[in-house]
Amino acid sequence: MKEFTQKEVAELLKIKYQTIAFYANQKMVIPEIENPKGRGTTRKYSIKNLCQIYMIKQLSEYGYSHRIIKDILDYGVEI
Repeated sequence: MKEFTQKEVAELLKIKYQTIAFYANQKMVIPEIENPKGRGTTRKYSIKNLCQIYMIKQLSEYGYSHRIIKDILDYGVEI
């Protein structure tokens, strides 16, 4: 399975590294490959996670709040 670091996701999706960390901290996206706890650890994301982050980015650009986006993601739509 292909894996991506936050830095790689940021470069691919042209999004700030801190924004991806925010999404993970808010549990809007949960890294599928590796979701370590604590400082100095590296999250690893799957292709599915990249799709989720891209969807969050797009919905944010359309003006949806993070709370509504989280509700959409929690609703259980499978990618």
